[in-house]
Amino acid sequence: MITIEGHTIETVGVVDDDEEARRSYTWTLEDAELQVADEDGPLGDLEPYASDVADRLDAVLCDHHLRVSNYAAFEGVELAARLYEKKVPAILCTSWATAELDIIRSYRDKVPVLLRPEQLDPGSFTTALEITIKELQGKFSPQRRPWRTLIHVVDADDIPRHFFYVRLPSWTSDEVIKLRQANLPPNIRQRVQRGMYLHAWVNVGTELVNELYFRDWEAA
Repeated sequence: MITIEGHTIETVGVVDDDEEARRSYTWTLEDAELQVADEDGPLGDLEPYASDVADRLDAVLCDHHLRVSNYAAFEGVELAARLYEKKVPAILCTSWATAELDIIRSYRDKVPVLLRPEQLDPGSFTTALEITIKELQGKFSPQRRPWRTLIHVVDADDIPRHFFYVRLPSWTSDEVIKLRQANLPPNIRQRVQRGMYLHAWVNVGTELVNELYFRDWEAA
């Protein structure tokens, strides 16, 4: 059992379609002096499962790829984001490719920490929990705090409308960032095009493109 910011963590659910991975994560969490609930599935649909987790677990460690072999009807980033809304700390620990990062970014405002499996140890998990719990209490780190930010659209898919590409004039890098048009409000999505300027709330305090999130879009 550990206590962070007055929040007691005793039992952590391990959510992964791979039994061997769950066993490995269990050893890591037990080394952190935590009890483990092995979530062996099938987990069913997102909302009933998230509600069940909120009732019986103190935190969750989950992989992103959960639809394999019908282990779950949702992906891990969806679960982590829904638990964030329920004030349950969830740590996403997964390997990802660029295409998956495009999907994960859609939820990153509700996923404070993203770990790769090789980064996971008792110390990194405890640190991830601390960051997440503090954020759930409204205490954002400088790298996670969102600011209303001007955004320049440098390109956009026309038909089909899948992605658009932006730069942040106020950010430390001029790197082009690929975003999903589905995350835009309908009134902006239907007219987003090259050369437009928009506003969104973005955590521009981070220096890492993989850590950026965007929410609450507005027309400039």
